[in-house]
Amino acid sequence: MTGLMIVMSGTMVLFFLRALLAGIYLINFSVDAIVGVIGLVILVTNLQVKYRMIHSCTKSRDFLYMDVSSFLLSFLLKLMLPPNLDFTLVVLLVAYFVEKNKFSKILYSIPNEGR
Repeated sequence: MTGLMIVMSGTMVLFFLRALLAGIYLINFSVDAIVGVIGLVILVTNLQVKYRMIHSCTKSRDFLYMDVSSFLLSFLLKLMLPPNLDFTLVVLLVAYFVEKNKFSKILYSIPNEGR
């Protein structure tokens, strides 16, 4: 569930950053800024939960690298492509499903302790 919230709130934050850099807001700056900050708070909270859970199972930094690279790629695509062509959500969803499958494999590889 946190993964889907990260995708949704991350998309909101990226939309706000694009609007901020372009100077074109959906309603006005104040409303867009409130939505962007709320999205950022939800994003940071869910990232903390996600990495706490990952850290309890593995010490690998692959998930962090995947998140950083997917958000960076999404941001660059958001800046380079015209506003009516958006691949932000697609990139973040692909990263989500890759991370979900990888985490599932890690969970299944942990032996049943005490059972």
